[in-house]
Amino acid sequence: MAMQFKDLKDGQKFRIVGEPKEVSYTGKKPDANAVMIKIPFMWNFYNTTGNKRNAKLVQANHRVNDKFYFIGETQAVEPVKE
Repeated sequence: MAMQFKDLKDGQKFRIVGEPKEVSYTGKKPDANAVMIKIPFMWNFYNTTGNKRNAKLVQANHRVNDKFYFIGETQAVEPVKE
């Protein structure tokens, strides 16, 4: 069941449905089946670097730019059961 990113709660796991509308700072798009977690918007990170972040990969390497993403509010997502 697809829903919009803004309808998810913080800490809820999800997958992106279709083509991502917004990409991370590095320009890399997450894999089609990548499971992510919605996190609170990282204001301190945004104020110091200018980069937006509001989602995190469940399994990722240690590089910040490879595991944190900004997902648009209207992006279609599919909640993942735990």
